[in-house]
Amino acid sequence: MKKNPFIQALAGERFKGYQSFDDALPFEKIKPEHYLSAVEFGIRLGKKNLKRIKSLPASFENTIAGFESASEFLDHVTSTFFNLLSCGAHFELETLVATISRKLINYRMNISFDEMIFEKVKSVYIQMNDLDLSNEQQQLLKNTFNNFLKNGALLSFVKKERLRKIDHELSVLSGKFSGNVLNALNSFEMLISEPNELYGLPQSAIERAAFEASKRGLRGKWHFGLQMYSLMPLLQFCDSRKLRKKMWIANASIAFKGQYDNQKYIKKIVKLRSRRAKLLNSSTYAEFVLADRMAQNPANVMSFLNKLLPSSRRAAKSDLKELIAFRRAIDGNDTIMPWDFEYYSQKLKEKKYAYNEIELRSYFQLDNVVAGVFEIAKRLYDLSFKQVYKVSVYHCDVKVFEVRGGANLNYVGLLYIDLHPRENKRDGAWMTYYRSQGLFGGKIRRPHVSLVCNFAKPTAVTPSLLSFKEVQTLFHEFGHALHCLLSQCEYRSLAGANVKWDFLELPSQLFESWVFEKEGLDLFARHYQSR
Repeated sequence: MKKNPFIQALAGERFKGYQSFDDALPFEKIKPEHYLSAVEFGIRLGKKNLKRIKSLPASFENTIAGFESASEFLDHVTSTFFNLLSCGAHFELETLVATISRKLINYRMNISFDEMIFEKVKSVYIQMNDLDLSNEQQQLLKNTFNNFLKNGALLSFVKKERLRKIDHELSVLSGKFSGNVLNALNSFEMLISEPNELYGLPQSAIERAAFEASKRGLRGKWHFGLQMYSLMPLLQFCDSRKLRKKMWIANASIAFKGQYDNQKYIKKIVKLRSRRAKLLNSSTYAEFVLADRMAQNPANVMSFLNKLLPSSRRAAKSDLKELIAFRRAIDGNDTIMPWDFEYYSQKLKEKKYAYNEIELRSYFQLDNVVAGVFEIAKRLYDLSFKQVYKVSVYHCDVKVFEVRGGANLNYVGLLYIDLHPRENKRDGAWMTYYRSQGLFGGKIRRPHVSLVCNFAKPTAVTPSLLSFKEVQTLFHEFGHALHCLLSQCEYRSLAGANVKWDFLELPSQLFESWVFEKEGLDLFARHYQSR
């Protein structure tokens, strides 16, 4: 056990040291074979902590605060594991998913079904109004109590076992579903051999496709996949309707039929979620989920959507009518299929507004956009970002920045930035963290946050250039990162992005709005060839 660097990093002297990037995870030492033993160690440690909670008198500090920190080691190990799994850091991690997931579910459900722990939590909850608790402590108490209820603490023994079985099945199915989506996306490729099939595509997209083909040993060909940086230029600019149709259908049918068919898994997941909700006295899964969100119930959601529907439908019909008329005028055909929409929309924008997305990309070099994001954060929040090289990373593409703030340059946290696609990395963009802000190891610690995207890598000819939507994406995810970096909470389960899901997007959308402001654009939007 002493040879497991994960355990050494979290429990050893390094973890107890000065709170800066010195306590970052040593990714270069942590290998796939270390995770399972670290998980098992975390479970043993968690059980020991829970046993202690049961032996002590019920109180906020003994019971609620004790429960908050009881599984922190295990949570840190598993969050790191699943983060790296999504990032495609190690192929071998996929073989551990089923085993680790099964152990986690058993551990967590045994806690939820532990009547002695629940009674202690309940006794503190009942006394809440008589206790001298801060607002944050009250929220932690409410969350702890409600989480026990949502996970079956009040069920009979028979129903608890049903719930355990459902959660086991859902865990297995979710893993298979996600794996199929990733494999289906990565397995599709469209190889083009004839240059005339590339008509309409901008030179940068052609160079990118040639670069992707050459990486696969296919010189003289052009490779297109379903990653957004490859898919969207083809749908927007390629004159070949046949190729646009092929790509659109492939993208719309990821994991539908074929080797990676997810249909049976979707049906099973939906049924199991419904059974789970009914076991816990909700009529539907939507009702169960929304009870703990700002929307509160399905009726409120439908009311909101129905208010949006008339104006949204009018705008969509108007846009489609204009696009049909535009196509009829330029080639005598008034049919717009899904694989035509992006293509003719782009041409209509060029005619009406002299808007050319490829030309616009030239003003959004990735490095400049990242620098712009940092500069806006500096002006808004007085933050500074300094790249550090002593911090271990899980892949050579990853960069790490030490974040400091205020006149005294106080340490705010670490920001990992992982911006390029690779095999086995999940598509899309997201923010996550390797350590949330708050109490950890008995001290309030600053967060280690990660921003993950899938922007095209630079080629030998062209740097990484972003579309305007990709610039929005980067700003959006950075807004989530700021939400975590600027957190000032005591308890990790309440810190940063640990808020109601339908509130979660507010900070990111606010920061994203700077993309539409000239004052913001002036800080980074310049042609990549200009000096």
